[in-house]
Amino acid sequence: MNAVAVAFAALLAVANAGLLGAPLALGQPGLL
Repeated sequence: MNAVAVAFAALLAVANAGLLGAPLALGQPGLL
């Protein structure tokens, strides 16, 4: 994979984790 693909995949992963995992993360500060 090239750098652009890696960066894009990382951005999607962070966005998905932020949108779907925020409620769980707020209840589990150890994962932050």
